[in-house]
Amino acid sequence: MFMKLKQSGGFYSISSPNRNYILSKIKPKLKSKLKPNAFKLNVKEEPDFENLDSFFYNNGDHNASASNANNNYTAYYLPTVGITNLKLCEPNELIFDQATIFFRILDAFKIPYALFAGSSIGLLRNQKTLPFVDDYDIIIFNKHVPLLINAAPVLKKHGFKIIQTVHPDTKQKTNGGCSIYSYALQSHSYYQNFQNDDNDHAGVDANSCVKKSYFLCDVFFSYFDSNGFLRNNASWGTYHGKNIHMKEVVPFQRHTFDGLRLPFFKDVATEVYKCYGNIEQCIIKTHALNVSAVYRSWKTAYAEFERIKHNAKDNTMRFIFCEEGYEEECEKRNTTVRAMNILDNAFNDNSLDVLRDIHKNKIKIIYSFSMEFIIRHAMCIKYYFPTIQIEYFSYSRDNQVVMFLNYVDVLHVYNDAVHDFYNDSRIMYLKKPQIDTITAVTFGTFYEGSKDFSILSECAKYSENIWVGLSSEPSDSFDVRLNSIREHFPLVKKIWKHDKQNDSATAAKMSGANLIITKAAEHAECATDVSTITTNCCIMRVMSRCSNKCSNSKSVHFS
Repeated sequence: MFMKLKQSGGFYSISSPNRNYILSKIKPKLKSKLKPNAFKLNVKEEPDFENLDSFFYNNGDHNASASNANNNYTAYYLPTVGITNLKLCEPNELIFDQATIFFRILDAFKIPYALFAGSSIGLLRNQKTLPFVDDYDIIIFNKHVPLLINAAPVLKKHGFKIIQTVHPDTKQKTNGGCSIYSYALQSHSYYQNFQNDDNDHAGVDANSCVKKSYFLCDVFFSYFDSNGFLRNNASWGTYHGKNIHMKEVVPFQRHTFDGLRLPFFKDVATEVYKCYGNIEQCIIKTHALNVSAVYRSWKTAYAEFERIKHNAKDNTMRFIFCEEGYEEECEKRNTTVRAMNILDNAFNDNSLDVLRDIHKNKIKIIYSFSMEFIIRHAMCIKYYFPTIQIEYFSYSRDNQVVMFLNYVDVLHVYNDAVHDFYNDSRIMYLKKPQIDTITAVTFGTFYEGSKDFSILSECAKYSENIWVGLSSEPSDSFDVRLNSIREHFPLVKKIWKHDKQNDSATAAKMSGANLIITKAAEHAECATDVSTITTNCCIMRVMSRCSNKCSNSKSVHFS
C-alpha cells in the first residue's frame, strides 16, 4: 500500500501509483485498506462502531438462507473472489496460491526482498495477511533490481505482468518501483440476480455489482541514504519519512507468514511502531467507499469477519446441494461415473450455477476444451468437489492458464511443442498435472469425397496423432479408401479394420486414446463400448453438415 505524508502531520493511504494504470487494463475493482488508530479518518459519514454491515450489499443479513429465491443479497463464498456480496476485495485461496508461486520465483532467482507495511502488521497480530487487504508490498534495493528484470520472462510464463510505477498526478513513469499482478482477472456478478427484479432494483449499475479479484504485489525500489535511513526513490511508502535505520532493516529475517517462510525487516516491531503506532485498535476503510468501521480490538474485527465467512461457506454448500443434508453429501453421492464435456466457451459464467449442475448431474469427471472454463471454474470445483477429475485438452501455449493447471488432474496437449511448453522445469507447480499428448480415435467408411472426411478435419484440430477405424465393408474398396485417407490426412498415424462390435473399446485401450470423436448417430453405442474398458476417455460427438464441416452438437453436454 502506498502512503503519502500529510501537511498537517500523520499519514493517509492512497492508491498505488500503478493501480489506476493496471485497472485501466483489467477493469476497476474495489481496494481495501486496514488502518491503525494513528491515522485520522477522512470520511463524510461517521464510522460504524464494531459493525461491518456497511461493507456488504445485504445490509448485514449475513445469515440469509440460500433457499430463499427472493433474496438477491445472500452471502456465498468462492475461493477465487471470496465473500460474494462483500464490497471489499479480501485475500482468498487463489490469491494465496498465486502469492506462493510468486515468492517461490523470487527465491529461485535469489532476489533479496522483504515484505512490509500491512504484512508486517499481520505478522505481529496472527502471522497472516490482514483479512481486509488483498495485495502485498515488498521492498527491493536498487542494486537488486536487475535480478528482478532477469526473472521477468519466468514471471510472464506464470501469467504475471510487470508494470512500471506511474505517478498518480503526472501519469509519468517513475523509478519508485513497479507493480506485478496476475493478468487472469476473477470476477463474480451480483447483477444477474437483479435482472428479474425490475421493481426493487431498477437503475442498478451492472458494473458496480461485479466483484473482481486478482493477485497484486507493489514493489518499492529502495536505498539507504547517507545517514543509513531507508528511503524510496520516489518518496513513496510509509517507511520513507519514518527514519527507519538500516540496522532495523537488514539482514532480512524470515518468519512463518500465511504458512510460508517469507522475509521481513530485521526488526518488524520497530517498523510497525514507527509507521503505524499502536495496532491494537482496528480501523477499516476503503478508497472506493465512503464508509469505515472502528474496532477497539483487531481480534474482535477478525472474529466477526471469520464468522461471516463461515456463514457464507455454509450458504454455498446449501445452494450447491439444495439443502439436502450437505454435511453428508460426500458419502451419499451416487458412484455412477458421469462426465461433463466443455467443448467451447459457451458455458455458464456463474461458478455457483456450475457447482450446482455438477451435483445435480452427479458428475465425476470433467473434460474441458476451454481455457476460460479452467481459469474461471477449476479452482472452485476442486474447492467444493475435491475428488472430481478435471482433464483439460489444450492445443495452444498460453501463459494465462499456467497457474490454473494446479487445479487440473490431467493435461492433454496437441503435440510435443505444447507438451514442452507446459512441462518446462522453470514452472513452479503447486500440484503438477499429469501431462500427455492427445491421441484421437475415430471411425467411419471414408469414401472418397464423402462427408466422413470432415470428421478427420475435426480430429486434426485436437491432435497430431490420429487413429482411424476404417469400416471393413464394403471389402472390395477397403484398400482404395485406406490409401485415400493416407494421401489427404498425414496426421493419421494408424488405420485398422473396424469390424468388431466392441472395436471402439478395444481401439481406445490399444492406442491409449484420450479422445474419441464420433458422429452423433454413433455416440451412444461408442460410449457404451468404451465404458466397459476405460473411464478416462473423452467422447466428442460431432454432426456432419452439407458443407463438409463439423460442429459440436452442444457446447456443454453430459455422458
